[in-house]
Amino acid sequence: MSRILSLIVVLFFAACQHTHAQSAIEIPVRGYGLAIGDSEETSGLRLNFRDANLREVNGINVNVWYPQEGDFTGTVNGLVLGLPAAGAREMYGLGFSPGILYATGPVRGIYTSGIAQVGGDFQGIGISGLAQVFESGQGMLFSGLAGVSSESFYGIHMSGLAGIAAGDFAGIGGAGLAFISGESKKGISFGGLANISGDHSRGIHAAGLATIAGRNSSGLHIGGLAVIAGDYMSGLSLSGLTLISGEGIRGMAVTPGFLVSGGMNNGFTMATIHISEFSSGISVGWLANIGERFEGVNFSGLLLVGERLNGINFSGGAMIADRAGIFSMNGAVVANRLTGFNLSGVFSYIVEDGSQAGMTFAPVNWNDGRQTGLSIGLFNYSRNLTGVQLGLLNIAANKSGFGRVLPFINF
Repeated sequence: MSRILSLIVVLFFAACQHTHAQSAIEIPVRGYGLAIGDSEETSGLRLNFRDANLREVNGINVNVWYPQEGDFTGTVNGLVLGLPAAGAREMYGLGFSPGILYATGPVRGIYTSGIAQVGGDFQGIGISGLAQVFESGQGMLFSGLAGVSSESFYGIHMSGLAGIAAGDFAGIGGAGLAFISGESKKGISFGGLANISGDHSRGIHAAGLATIAGRNSSGLHIGGLAVIAGDYMSGLSLSGLTLISGEGIRGMAVTPGFLVSGGMNNGFTMATIHISEFSSGISVGWLANIGERFEGVNFSGLLLVGERLNGINFSGGAMIADRAGIFSMNGAVVANRLTGFNLSGVFSYIVEDGSQAGMTFAPVNWNDGRQTGLSIGLFNYSRNLTGVQLGLLNIAANKSGFGRVLPFINF
């Protein structure tokens, strides 16, 4: 047996000195059995240093190195062994190399390499110690450093450092540093620092630093510092510092830091500082709640500011609005137009040319505009009173004589 192996090794290295098919040694007949050298077609075991004229191998193909550029011409059906590297145009079956497995066309099957795997469309299971680069893929890819698909990938994609699909991604993906999809992303994915989708992001996606969707995000999105959606954010979004949505939030979004929405929020939002264009659900800003228009239920620990505050509004400090109505409870209110029911712990103030209708309770009610509703407090002042004042001291600047200043009631 040792003599046979020694003979095969000698013949192998002798054939490696030639690159033409006619120099190959084929045993027992041409095309079948053992081929040593650059044979064109073999069914059996084929040994060659570096292929240049390969058409097809059915069986086992053993190389020392992959072909030169322009020489990737063959198809291997069976087992590819690279010692330390191997390559072909197409690979179907199994492959192993402590170094590199390289294909320019489709790769199907199970392939393991110590350094890298390169190919066209991949379907199967691939394991690489450092890197994997394919045009597109379906199946499972595991790489120690980086896994890259220049188009879409569907399946399981895990990388120690970075996982990238330039097109769509659907399945389960993860990377120690960043997991990136150039277009849409569906399924479950995580990135040690970043998780990025260039288009829609649907499913469960998380990152230690930031989770980003170029357009809509739906499902569960978690970011250690930030969750960002270029368009709408729906489902449940959680962030350690910042939540940003370009078009609005549908569902639940919670952060102990800042929440910024450029559109309409019609779910539940909670942040220390909440900033939105339009909120129609439940919004909580532990420090400040700021927006153009609020409807629904709105809470703020210190400051509630909006152009229009309709619905139920609570502020532990000040509430400032162009228009406020239905129900408001606050430490103090400053408004241009105040309607509905308002309860202020310190004072309510209507600016010049403003108006107050409905009912307001405050120790001090000061109206530099027009009052058509009811104000109740210790001190009430109205520049133009056509409603009713109830308090210890009531002043109507548009009245004359004894009717200008009255205790208890004025109208």
